Amino acid sequence: ALIIAFTKGILDWSDGHLARITGQTSFNGHLLDTYGAFLNSLGLQIGLGLYIANNSGTLVFYYLVSLLLFFRIANLYDFSKAIMFDEMPHRYNSSSLSNIIESNNQPLEDTSNIYDTLRKLFMGFLDDRARSVDFICLIILLELLYSFNISWVIFLLILIKYFIIFIFSFYKVYKTN
Repeated sequence: ALIIAFTKGILDWSDGHLARITGQTSFNGHLLDTYGAFLNSLGLQIGLGLYIANNSGTLVFYYLVSLLLFFRIANLYDFSKAIMFDEMPHRYNSSSLSNIIESNNQPLEDTSNIYDTLRKLFMGFLDDRARSVDFICLIILLELLYSFNISWVIFLLILIKYFIIFIFSFYKVYKTN
């Protein structure tokens, strides 16, 4: 599992690079790439929780894995974006739709205040990027080689992070109507 986790990015990076070189990029390709990254993230976090539940012998971690899964898939903000995307073709013409999609794919603006800086730091903490995945895999590998156990702390931090995102998703949808 650790070998798969460390090498999973090879196909992901190579197909995107090949599509850009040959000029065959598409919205569907981007959608599938993003969806695959989401599934990979869920798989890693659920696997981490099950690893901890198995090693600790504590039943509560099985419940926490289910809770994490709920927080990840019940994000109201992501659901509202999906509903808007589903309704967009009926409400907009193709040129305005492509402008909306382009504007949503723009990089985040420079942080102009402390709120934006804190948000970026929070979202980057134990995110789905390679640095976090490699860190988690390294912790698991060290736990297998030596007798210490701190992966449960990482799992709880991930759980708390997604709980906060889940709660703020309601606020963000309410605030932006």
